[in-house]
Amino acid sequence: MRNAGWKVETSRGNSERRMMLHPIAIKQDGGRVPAVERQCDAYLRAPTADPVWSSEQRTTLFREVVEPELQRDLREKGVVNEKGGYTATLIGYVEIAKK
Repeated sequence: MRNAGWKVETSRGNSERRMMLHPIAIKQDGGRVPAVERQCDAYLRAPTADPVWSSEQRTTLFREVVEPELQRDLREKGVVNEKGGYTATLIGYVEIAKK
C-alpha cells in the first residue's frame, strides 16, 4: 500500500486562493484506502523499513494511478473548477508493508 501526502494550492477565477494538505492512499491494485488516508499522521510516524518497490515502479504508480486519482478527487470535492487552476506538490510518501 502507498500513502502520499500532497500540498495543494488552488486559485479560482475570482482571485480566491486556498492551500490544503491532501492524502491519497492506494493499494497495489489501484484502489483507494480511505481509512489509511484518515490516519496519515500515524503512518508517517511509524518505524521505518526498506522500500519494497523500485524507483521505476513508484514513478509508474504515480503517473498512472496516484496523480490521476488526485485530480479526480479534487474535481469531485469541488476544490478545483474549470475557471481556476491548482498546483500539487508531493510532500510525503510512505510504503506500507505487512510484517
